[in-house]
Amino acid sequence: MNKLAHEPYIQLEQPFIKVPAEQLKKSYQAYQRLLDRNVKILQHGDSQLTKHHESGKLTPTDMAAKYDTILNHLRGFQEKLKAGKESELCYINRLGLRLSHLEEFEKIPSQNTPEFERWNRCRLDRVTLDFLLRHGHHATARQLARQNELEEMADFELFEQDALIEAELWEGKCIKALLWCAENKTSLKKLKSTLEFNLRLQEFVELARIFEYKSAIEHSQKYLAPYMEFHSLEIRQALTLLAFPPTTTCGPYMQLYSADRWRELVAEFRKDSFALHSLPAQPALSLVLQAGLSALKTPQCTIPSCQSTNCPVCQPDTFGALAIPLPFSHHTNSTIVCRITGKLMDESNPPLVLPNGFVYSTKAVHDQINTSGYFHDPQSGSNFTLDQIKKVYIL
Repeated sequence: MNKLAHEPYIQLEQPFIKVPAEQLKKSYQAYQRLLDRNVKILQHGDSQLTKHHESGKLTPTDMAAKYDTILNHLRGFQEKLKAGKESELCYINRLGLRLSHLEEFEKIPSQNTPEFERWNRCRLDRVTLDFLLRHGHHATARQLARQNELEEMADFELFEQDALIEAELWEGKCIKALLWCAENKTSLKKLKSTLEFNLRLQEFVELARIFEYKSAIEHSQKYLAPYMEFHSLEIRQALTLLAFPPTTTCGPYMQLYSADRWRELVAEFRKDSFALHSLPAQPALSLVLQAGLSALKTPQCTIPSCQSTNCPVCQPDTFGALAIPLPFSHHTNSTIVCRITGKLMDESNPPLVLPNGFVYSTKAVHDQINTSGYFHDPQSGSNFTLDQIKKVYIL
């Protein structure tokens, strides 16, 4: 029985739990802010009505109108409370389902069980959903989730919200990104994020670009001055833009006017959003694939004449691209794989060497000897008789 080690799997599942937990916390905080704000409004309205009633300055019709205004506000408040409660219940339910999913995994004793195969298939679908969502294929991800009943296992709201913010940044606007910074101000401060400052700096640059110098100065006094202690150099450089037009060729100022800054803002926003939810910078699918490829990569994979059509690392247009930055695997025991069949060569399927030096397994040679008694070497194109092929002994 192949006993299953649960710990390595569970360690990779932190984002799976962290995302709905973080969303639940944000929903609760928004719910609490809404409650506090509306209670203050209602208390103020009640005190005003009491004063008007005691003073007798308002007619009964005016008093009734004010009561109607408060009642309408209460009805709107009630609807918002209902929506907030539904949102919290949604995240609680999602979190419970995911915890149950991991608890189910911890009860699986072995890899050689149908339960593990089923759970592992679900995990593959989950990391595929994560990959699709990160790359903006939201419709495809939703279709896959519906097909496999995994709607609660994917974080559609998170990635779709991030996609809207990124789309606005690509359009040269910072409104949604700044609202996001305000909503997550405390968490971003713990991460020592500079995103909000860079967004405010970019707003200043855009004002300077269209020669709105008065608005730019007012903007700097209101939004950039609080950052002087830690970002004085960047602020001074930005203020100097008031003396340089967008067509300047002077290095630092030309760089501030560059459109590439929007790409940097998108990358910084994505990095902070992922860090906020404990999401890795790379898709989980890429990480899992690289873990497998790192076990297969050897120095032979970099030699064109030694590359195998059956080796994923040797495929430069697909998995080979993922394997490029990976280190070579460390093998304490060498194994030889047949280039034709892709199977191991051992004592039951020993290697055979051709006169030209190429090695194939016994099974491959015997299976491919044609009716004329010749073996056709797929690499060199030469034909050899069985008498010319020798057995190889591995020490």
